[in-house]
Amino acid sequence: MLSFKGSPYWMAPEVVMNTNGYSLPVDIWSLGCTILEMATSKPPWNQYEGVAAIFKIGNNRDMPEIPEICLFLHV
Repeated sequence: MLSFKGSPYWMAPEVVMNTNGYSLPVDIWSLGCTILEMATSKPPWNQYEGVAAIFKIGNNRDMPEIPEICLFLHV
């Protein structure tokens, strides 16, 4: 059994999958999740409970859904 420390909604896939060592991409992933939350006032994968979010991040390399309002703010 594995244990995790951290907030599931901001965990990078490498952290969830417990790969050997972490580097800058893990921090960039978490930063992106934080920016998305700042823009939407909701964490990525907020439609899932904590464990389900971890499963989604670890088993499916999909990106979190980005609402259209965020795409509008990009312009």
